[in-house]
Amino acid sequence: MQVDTWDKLLNIAFMIFWFGIWTDHSREIQYNPFLAPITRWLQTSIKFVRDIFSSLSDRAICIFILLLLLAFRALAFSFGNTSWSLTFGIVQIGSPPAGHFFHAFLFSLCSLGILLFQIWSISLFFVRDRRQTAFDNSRGALYWLARPFCDARLELRPAILVGAGMLLAIAMQIASNPGLNIITGSGGIVPLVARAFIIALGGVASVFAILRGALIVLIIGSWIAMFTGSHGLMMFCHNWTGTLMGPLRRYPLRIGPLDLTPIVMIFLLEFIHKLLMGILRNSYSNLF
Repeated sequence: MQVDTWDKLLNIAFMIFWFGIWTDHSREIQYNPFLAPITRWLQTSIKFVRDIFSSLSDRAICIFILLLLLAFRALAFSFGNTSWSLTFGIVQIGSPPAGHFFHAFLFSLCSLGILLFQIWSISLFFVRDRRQTAFDNSRGALYWLARPFCDARLELRPAILVGAGMLLAIAMQIASNPGLNIITGSGGIVPLVARAFIIALGGVASVFAILRGALIVLIIGSWIAMFTGSHGLMMFCHNWTGTLMGPLRRYPLRIGPLDLTPIVMIFLLEFIHKLLMGILRNSYSNLF
């Protein structure tokens, strides 16, 4: 298995503890079929280390474990003979040279940050506020996984998202280049900020490709559920497909019993993704 695949799998595991930092014991989580398994895994993990951290709250334990796991990944990748790279928006950046633990830890943190940025970007399109998620399991899962971003006012979220993306882009450059001086290097601070802004926009645009891939997986999953009679898988695919379809779900395009609306949505997402990424790549290459 490639390093990038392990990296993505580790980030998904790390998200359990990020969820634990911002979660509570509300009924919304307990009765959400997408969040309940995460809660059980989280509680099992906390119970396993409770005797060691008896004086700490559950939130503090999640923070400590998350930092410890990020540091462990940094050690594993920084002192090994592996090639580790991160893709964010329109750029791909390689890991720092072996032996630079601080920069490797920052790189590990950036890796998790990219996943968080993607979840925040998706929630920007589908989650308005907590009240909207009360009777929608998929939007409820997005809300809790995207906290604290979804707790900000809706009109401020785009600016917060782009700002977080810019900080992430700058942090990735610092992490991959131990000798980089962000003030004097790379042409100065103004070009650095401009590059980070375009990269952040590319990070938002890349979400359309993620949504396209998710819809393809959900369509295949619904076919499998139909032929195997799996009610749980069918419910999962139907719920998430309805959410990701957005306004198009109100205007289904059918040919007999066949619903072609998800196929139309996939091609639409592909077109938007290629258009935006093409514009941003051209802008990035022409300006820098």
